[in-house]
Amino acid sequence: MSSVIPIEHLEVIGYSDPRTKEMVPSVVPPVFRFTGEDRALVPPYILNGGFVLRPVEIDMDEVLDLAAGRDIILFEQPFPAQADFQLWLDQSFVPHYEYRTQAEENLLALSRQFMHCATVAFRFNNLEESDTQASAAISANPKCVESLALKAAIRRRENNPQGERLMASLAEPYLDQASFRVLVDSYSAVVMPKPVVSEKRSSTYRIACFR
Repeated sequence: MSSVIPIEHLEVIGYSDPRTKEMVPSVVPPVFRFTGEDRALVPPYILNGGFVLRPVEIDMDEVLDLAAGRDIILFEQPFPAQADFQLWLDQSFVPHYEYRTQAEENLLALSRQFMHCATVAFRFNNLEESDTQASAAISANPKCVESLALKAAIRRRENNPQGERLMASLAEPYLDQASFRVLVDSYSAVVMPKPVVSEKRSSTYRIACFR
């Protein structure tokens, strides 16, 4: 088999690396099949423009075995593979296959939305929900340093210095430690509002921010 496969010869039949509910939304690697054939391509591979480079080829019997073991997820209907497209799952596990630039914009928008909800939950001292929303923001945008800083602030409020240091370590590729500490301090300084008695306001908050 050639180590360079034109994407126009392929269709998308599913994806590998299945996600849990804590790991979406996120990008997933497609599982390809040669159109009209019983040969499939699975990761690891490199997508470069209109080509799949150095993929692993397996037959459909192997694909079905992997699907039975939940190592890959198959779609009910395949669809044509496209150059410069990206496959991602939303928080309801609905797949989206669109131009890479559009996918990145949509995921960034979702990340900002989750981050907003995480910040609101933190202000109300709902640390579990804040952490869940911040994790979703990172799933949508792994470079979301603000979410890592908020998670560090959550660990600080929980008196968990080891967890706070872990968040700082995860942020190192994107932000120096001194700047990250300033960001964590800014979140930690947030003053919690007084308890709100109104159930109406509380319900509105949940509808606006929580999944």
